[in-house]
Amino acid sequence: MFRPNNLDQDQDEERTFVQKALMRRFVGDQQLLYKDLPAFMEHPELKGIMGRYLALQDEIHATFLAAGFGAPEPEIALEAADPDLADLPAEILLTEAMDASIATVEDPTELIAPIDEIEEVHPGLEVEEVAAFEPIADDMADPELPSEPQVDATAETPAPQEVEADDAVPTDEIDTPIEKTKPIIPPSIPVKLNLPNGKIGQDYLQKIDISPLHRSLESLLEVVGTGFEAVGLSFTHDGELKIEGQPDDHGKFPVEILLRFAADGDRPAQDYRLQGEIDILPDPRKLWKELEPDASLPFQKSHFRSEALHMAGRTMIAASRRGRSHAHNGTFRDDEFELRVNEAQQWYIMAVADGAGSAPYSRRGSQIACDKAMEVLETKLNDERLATDIGALAGAWSREPSEQLRGQIRNRIYEALSHAAYAGYKAICEEAEAMGESPKAFHTTFLLTIVRQYDFGYFVATWWVGDGAVGVLQRGKYHKLMGIPDGGQFAGQTRFLTMPEIWTDGATVAKRIEFDVVQDFTAVVVMSDGVSDPKFQTDHNLLQRENWDALWDELSEVIDFEHDNLKADEQLLDWLDFWAAGEHDDRTIAILF
Repeated sequence: MFRPNNLDQDQDEERTFVQKALMRRFVGDQQLLYKDLPAFMEHPELKGIMGRYLALQDEIHATFLAAGFGAPEPEIALEAADPDLADLPAEILLTEAMDASIATVEDPTELIAPIDEIEEVHPGLEVEEVAAFEPIADDMADPELPSEPQVDATAETPAPQEVEADDAVPTDEIDTPIEKTKPIIPPSIPVKLNLPNGKIGQDYLQKIDISPLHRSLESLLEVVGTGFEAVGLSFTHDGELKIEGQPDDHGKFPVEILLRFAADGDRPAQDYRLQGEIDILPDPRKLWKELEPDASLPFQKSHFRSEALHMAGRTMIAASRRGRSHAHNGTFRDDEFELRVNEAQQWYIMAVADGAGSAPYSRRGSQIACDKAMEVLETKLNDERLATDIGALAGAWSREPSEQLRGQIRNRIYEALSHAAYAGYKAICEEAEAMGESPKAFHTTFLLTIVRQYDFGYFVATWWVGDGAVGVLQRGKYHKLMGIPDGGQFAGQTRFLTMPEIWTDGATVAKRIEFDVVQDFTAVVVMSDGVSDPKFQTDHNLLQRENWDALWDELSEVIDFEHDNLKADEQLLDWLDFWAAGEHDDRTIAILF
């Protein structure tokens, strides 16, 4: 048994001593002369030395990592293992430990420290006395044997057992069995394996770079990966080490890869255990709940609706769907829309309203605005003189636009559009007063659009307050944004129909009117910000025709824009269920095509 000469020796000598002591303890050396080895290993001083050695190992390991050893930017960060442990099997086990296990001990007592010497080194230490080891002298007399065997006459003599001839062994050839020395297996070196996150249902592929281990793939004897099946992934090592597949569950999954290398040049045979964790993120679509609103609340509303109207070779379709955030929280759909056709004067009418999520009765505010405005606007547009006057003014504008004509058209259409929007505002105020509430409890945006065909082209006019968008599109040729979204002082803010400042004077109200004259169009599109935000993202993008073309192409992939398609509105409703990260508000859109 090795022991230090004194307790003040430096750390290198102390570490070497404990390494040798531990190796001799665990390699199964059969020639250890101390009879009660476990008790000796519990010696308080030895345990203290072992503790200091382990702390020293941690310090060496941390310093090694901080020094940046290994590949600078490996695909997988394999933190280098403790160099002392890496060298230990070759330098300690295969030389000193093995040599010590087969050496002939001339004087075994030299390996045990006398009690008085221990006391001298460690004053005050209580040491249990151990019987001194006495070697057997070569000239020691043999023990005296009885001349005749003592046999009990009353005992039954066992029958002699027959021995097969082949099993008979001459007594002079029987050897005393000697227990063979246990094979010395170097301990595997743990290495931290850093793996990127994955997502459930999405392909995962990660190659593992072992260059930080300073080993070659050619010297690999065995590769074993465990834990990957639980993730739904597979680990392959055909020419390169790869983790691939499609995770079928989410969570954190521990994985391990055993790399068994043969000796290679001056590098001894060694095992490495690459240990890490794969964090598989869940599919966010499956995390959304579908909760029903409280049935006792007023103004119950369906979670979705759609509608289609046809007239004079054109079709209007609209759809509105409760947003995921509303469904997750068990609240109502706040958006609303209305479609009307005035067959007498051939007007197409579309309205879209988006109730504010912060307003408790906004679902009712959007509904009142659409219903009341449509009621008033249909009556206004039924006036033949209005249609005739607009035709004359818009025809002149199409030939030669001017600011004078612009003002005249706005003034003529003001009575129809602005009066309809104001009627919606007044109806909301009346219901709020009847309930003892403020109109802001019914906050809603409002987008109102009318279209009529003339000999010179189509006249399109809008009245707009709040966010969302209205656009006229001729695919690949023309686009116009029919107004500017209202923004508040801070991001995410907007203006509402129910704000008194919207109605301060007639000139302010008239400025919210926009119109255009086009020879033809692919579509007139009115949408709430639940659609415009994920599809355009910024107000600047709303001004780019290419973005409107892209939206139309996307819609055309799922909707058959034919006049006789009776399911176009249902197809539009299905399209509104598109996925856009971070965009889960109610969605409403109306299209004239």
